[in-house]
Amino acid sequence: MKIFAGTSGFSFAAWKGRFYPAGLPDAQMLGFYSERLPSVEINNSFYQLPKPETMAGWRDGAPESFLFAVKATRRITHQKKLVDVGADVAHLFSVVDVLGEKRGPVLFQLPPFLKKDSGVLDAFLAVLPEGRRVALEFRHPSWFVDEVYAALATRNVALVGGDLDESEKSPPLVATADFGYLRLRRMDYDPASIGEWSVRVRAQSWHSVHAYFKHEVLGPMFAEALLSLLSGREMADLSLIRASIAAPKPKSARSAAVSPSKAREPPATKPPSGKLAKTSQTVAASLSKAPTRPAIKSVTPSSRTPSKPRKP
Repeated sequence: MKIFAGTSGFSFAAWKGRFYPAGLPDAQMLGFYSERLPSVEINNSFYQLPKPETMAGWRDGAPESFLFAVKATRRITHQKKLVDVGADVAHLFSVVDVLGEKRGPVLFQLPPFLKKDSGVLDAFLAVLPEGRRVALEFRHPSWFVDEVYAALATRNVALVGGDLDESEKSPPLVATADFGYLRLRRMDYDPASIGEWSVRVRAQSWHSVHAYFKHEVLGPMFAEALLSLLSGREMADLSLIRASIAAPKPKSARSAAVSPSKAREPPATKPPSGKLAKTSQTVAASLSKAPTRPAIKSVTPSSRTPSKPRKP
């Protein structure tokens, strides 16, 4: 089984100093990434398809064995909801074809509110190009039935499996194609969790599997760990870096308490000058001649004279 482990995207400044060298120029990110991982899932295509020249640049900047999975545009999945999308699907694959031999599966991710519709699914599957690798990610539970699995298997379309966040129910792992497609979306994976996924993958009869972690800082390192296990190697120890990222961030200098010795003194008041000075002197002189008012005596409840009771 060929293993294509990676992440959803590769161009993230937050990875510098963790996965990427701290001073790595942005233009060299793909080159560095593709030396350590065999595949990437392009996600920004969901909002807008990359230009052909961008695709060509990615193609030429990666090794021969590297594969790009591409997420389909939301126009197909979220706006048209798979209905009457023949022309859109044809245009999508024409852009993906620029990748040549480095093109991987095309991912169609449906919105979570879209419920099962067998007629819509059959019409959509009919417009897919023959012989192309396609993965479908259903997010409404109504799709996870044998009828849908059989329809996908007829066209060799992979049902996307994997993990969702702990608050959501993860999809079932059902093989409907000769390749697998996993999206591992949790924020953190301990060694046991990665080991469990390696066992589940090995149990499948796929000729290849694409497994993509989220683009969080640890994502590429989780992908390397899974790749190592599935390739028969020992995975790296990520305990220290996982702990450092999970630890609370130190307070900024601005929010730190100021010591008394460094407390800022109030600004000195400048003496008045010119006409303002004469006016101030005149006012001060008149106040000095004014009669002094007697001090007001505070009265406590015990020193008050009781008032006479009112007549009924």
